[in-house]
This record gives sequence, C-alpha cells and structure tokens, in this order.
Amino acid sequence: MKVMAHRGYSGAYPENTMLSFREAVKVGCDAIEMDVHETRDGRLVVIHDERLDRTTDGTGRICEHTFDELRQVNAAACFAGKYAPERIPSFDEYCEWASGETVGHNIEIKTDKIYYHDIERKIWATIERYGLEHKVMFSSFNHFSLRRILEISGNAVEVGALVLEDSIGGFPGYYCEQAGFACYHPPIELLTDENVRDCKEHGVKMNVWTVNDMAGLEQLHRWGCEGIITNYPGVASGWLRAQGFRTVAMALRDDSVPLNDPRLLAEERLAIVLGTEGDGLAQATIDACDYTVRIPMSHGVDSLNVAAASAVAFYQLGLQ
Repeated sequence: MKVMAHRGYSGAYPENTMLSFREAVKVGCDAIEMDVHETRDGRLVVIHDERLDRTTDGTGRICEHTFDELRQVNAAACFAGKYAPERIPSFDEYCEWASGETVGHNIEIKTDKIYYHDIERKIWATIERYGLEHKVMFSSFNHFSLRRILEISGNAVEVGALVLEDSIGGFPGYYCEQAGFACYHPPIELLTDENVRDCKEHGVKMNVWTVNDMAGLEQLHRWGCEGIITNYPGVASGWLRAQGFRTVAMALRDDSVPLNDPRLLAEERLAIVLGTEGDGLAQATIDACDYTVRIPMSHGVDSLNVAAASAVAFYQLGLQ
C-alpha cells in the first residue's frame, strides 16, 4: 500500500508549501498529494482552497489575485510563527523540485467549484516540460477534468475519481471502469466492504483519504487498498514497513517456513538474528533479506515482538 502525503506533511508543517513537501519526502512517503489553482493572470499555483483566508494571512479568492500578489502572502501564517514565512509555490516551482525526487505525485485539479478554462492543458504542458509524465497521476472532484487530462495526455496517465458522497450509485468500480478512470478516491468514511469488492472486481485501484488514525490505516491494509492519503506520512510509512518486517520474523519462530513462502516475500525484508550468529534463522534466509540486525538475547524476550519493535525503531532512525 502506497503512502501519499496529503498536501505534503501537513500534520506537522504548513500544507502545500515546499517545506511540507520536503519534509514528507524525508519521512519516507511514496507520493505527494497536492492541489493546483490558477491565478487572475493565468499562472498555476499550489494551494488547496479557492480562497486565501484559511491557510494564509491574505484574503479573497485565488482567481482574483495576480501571481505577484499571491507571492506576498505568508502560507505558513496559520502556524502562528512556528515556522518562517512560506510563499505559495508556483506549479513550475513544484515541478522543478519534483523532477529531482524519486517519489510520485498525485495532482488534484481544483475545478469542482471554479472552472479555470483549459487548465488541464496548461498543467499537462508543465508536466511535459519537466519530464514528469511517468511520475504523476491526477485526481479531481470534477470528473470532466479527468476526462480532459486523459484526452490531452493520450491516456498516458492514471486518474482517480474523487468523491465526497456516494454520488456514483454505489458501484464505484463499475463507474470508474466505464469512465476510463484507473482509480477511485473516496473518503474513508464512505468505503464499505461492498465498495471494495466492486472495485476489485473491476480492476480499479483505491486511494483513500484522509486517514490519520491507526484504526483507519489497519482497515485499509486489511482491505488491500492500493493507497492511503494521510497528513502523517511518517507514521503510516513506518507502520506499513513494519508489517513487511513482521512476515520475515516468522522464520525466527518456525524453521520449517520455506524461503519461497509468500509471507516472506515482503517488498523489503529485515532479518533480525537473536543470540549468536545464525541462531534461529537459516543463513539462506539472512542472505535473502535486504537488511540484517543482530540482537543479543539475554532476557528471553519473544522474538516476534523484538522483530516488530526493532523494525519500527530502525526505520525511525533512517534505515531504508
């Protein structure tokens, strides 16, 4: 399951700022979710709301201001001095930065309340200019904008249908398949067992927002959703990484687990060797893992608990 940082690391940093995006990458997100509007003079900018009032010290609608006027406001104002002033990024600034990063990008086209004429073409032209065609996907509550992006790009990208309510008849998989949308992007409160089953039956991926608690994270993991959109990408990434590590830890308990067991084929594998070298874990298994950590066993701690705890601890220390 991929972790998408919602407006960057917005749980701890000013949303949709370059600071928030950089910090999200540092904690290990797979992709960044961000939003694009258009200014009065036709420039593309990265901000969520149609108005400045909630997240900046400015006021009024984005479309009523020029780009130069927007650059004068402080996009970190809602943090009351905790951070130095941040400017609203231009989409060009974001894409230039993104071209040097390995993470993906989920670009929300903000045309559901105010439609910016031909914004889809302007966005795609910018993506091509920075060579990001294979690193982006698009989402929008305005499904016409998704059809436009598919048309302009020659169906070269994935798009996700954002919804606020069950407005597509209770069959999101069928709807998205028929519309040519690869993904369904519902709020977690809207997702049900039936929705999940319908999406899987129609080969539609589920990227779910905005998940900021462990109960939601665990539920999406059980459902097998493809993506989680969260304000706390570091927590989600660490927990998901630990799930992969726990599968490898089973070999510590049971030497009969074959090396080709699907449970041991995690995306990244950590061998935690307890006691003296080789104890409890075949050398072949150790060699098959991405990382090896040796822990002396002097207190009789359960090996699986050690494995899980160590996985989280080492991830937090930057072992990737």
